[in-house]
Amino acid sequence: MPRPERLLARHLRDGGVAGLSLDVFDTLVLRPSRPEILRFGAIAGHQHRALVEAGWQSPGVSALWRSRLRCHKAAYDQRRVGGPEPRHHDILIAMCPPLALPMAAVEVLAAAEVAYETAIARPNRRLLRLLDNIDLPMVLTSDMYLPAAALARIVAAACPRLAGAPVVVSAEHGTSKRAGPLFDIAVARLGLTPDRVVHVGDDPLADVTRARERGLTALHWPRPLPWRLAHRAKDRLARAVMRRMGWIASASA
Repeated sequence: MPRPERLLARHLRDGGVAGLSLDVFDTLVLRPSRPEILRFGAIAGHQHRALVEAGWQSPGVSALWRSRLRCHKAAYDQRRVGGPEPRHHDILIAMCPPLALPMAAVEVLAAAEVAYETAIARPNRRLLRLLDNIDLPMVLTSDMYLPAAALARIVAAACPRLAGAPVVVSAEHGTSKRAGPLFDIAVARLGLTPDRVVHVGDDPLADVTRARERGLTALHWPRPLPWRLAHRAKDRLARAVMRRMGWIASASA
């Protein structure tokens, strides 16, 4: 049994654990190895088709893609200087005026993106095998721009056993795992004290260091090393190409 499974099984076996907090993307729900900057391109294709089917005049895949990159970066740049946690709805609203889209198109764009994310989501079967053998309350805790309802839909499709689990997401609470206080909200949702909760996630800072600082037991469950190395290489290549094209101005998009 690989190390994360052994550690989680040990925590559950030794007792004292009364609830679980689970990171969503790259922990419970797995996406294919397509860096975010390229995933936004695939989403733009789905949004373009959805706009056409809804009878809107689409600005085209490239325009949707470039606008998403700009507006997404602006939202996260604002957060880095003390602004609010990015929200999907706000990012899509910001995209509409430059694309000459009416605000009513936001719902079409949002639905197309959630449908795409739902279609590509796959369960972490290694983790689910362990969860199938326990009967503990669970909360899904995510640093994500998507709203809780969208995350719930994606999780329900990929992991039906967890359909209905409460979702605590940074976009709706104005704070994050990376900042720390989102864990307090997740623990309160479980109705437990932090020392009775194990959090499982892939990010060393947000899912491990910050969880431990808030009093939870943290278990690091990363994607396999070959996957991470290949994913980073694809991301670097994609960003280099887009910088040459003038689509992004720097190493960050």
